[in-house]
Amino acid sequence: MNKNKGFIGIGLIVAIVLGIVVVGGGAYYLGNKSHPKNTGICGENGELCPGTPGYEERMEKKRQNEPVVENNQPVKVASECAPNSASSLKVLSPNGGEAYNAGQKITVKWSSCNVASTLYDIVVALHQDGDWKNVVYLDNATINDGSEIFTIPTNILAGSYKIRVGSSVAKIEQDFSDNYFTINSGTETTQIKVYFAKKSFSGCAIDIKASDLDYFYRSIPKTQAVARASIEELLKGPTQEENNKGYISNIPNGTILKSITITNGVALVDFNGTIENGVTSCGGGMRIWQIRETLLQFPTIKTVKFSVDGRTEDIFQP
Repeated sequence: MNKNKGFIGIGLIVAIVLGIVVVGGGAYYLGNKSHPKNTGICGENGELCPGTPGYEERMEKKRQNEPVVENNQPVKVASECAPNSASSLKVLSPNGGEAYNAGQKITVKWSSCNVASTLYDIVVALHQDGDWKNVVYLDNATINDGSEIFTIPTNILAGSYKIRVGSSVAKIEQDFSDNYFTINSGTETTQIKVYFAKKSFSGCAIDIKASDLDYFYRSIPKTQAVARASIEELLKGPTQEENNKGYISNIPNGTILKSITITNGVALVDFNGTIENGVTSCGGGMRIWQIRETLLQFPTIKTVKFSVDGRTEDIFQP
């Protein structure tokens, strides 16, 4: 009997030990299910646990009331200029939201990356609506010192603009203002088109098509003689930027508009003899297209006729 009691006592002890192991193992499993091992996350709000990488930095930002970037939202690192970075320019101001008046002085500021500070080739220009149709150049060759004061032309067309800082050096990346700013016109102006030829055209006069030309805007003081003003703007030729983009004028330098009359939809334009310079059996027709397309933008003009020093016969002949 005493031996049986001993066996019963030992069996009871073993059962108790096994029970403890089973219960403890279950609790360990459930604990790991709620908080996966080594996640570094504590609590229901997803806070980092003490000792987890990034915990001290996060707590320091909280103490300083700074925004904390969540793990699933990567931090945006500002681009820096490194020795191997591309040569580039960046507009600092005006950068959008400002308002100016025609004739007002403005300070244009920019930064540069891997561009020599002695470079005298910085182009600063105003682009209406941010495109290339109406460009007002403030400087075509200023030094890369990061800041220049310019006067907005008094005849500029009122509207929304962006500033562009660039260079004619092809490898240097240019930059525009991030957003638009406003320029209010000091004097009433009007906007006209002038037409220039594409450099790529190489045919004869008979081969010319309207698609071989393109127009660019010019802002001029408001006038009743808008047709004359448009031709006078055309005779100034394309800007350097327009030329760089592949546009030229076939009208010889020194050409002068002597008169223009409009009668019953017919415009008769008279030029000095210089306009005939360089005319050949094949070439010379493009200048006629440039003048005609520039004048046909006006609804009061349906046809364009030419004269040279008053002559209407035998003109534009080689």
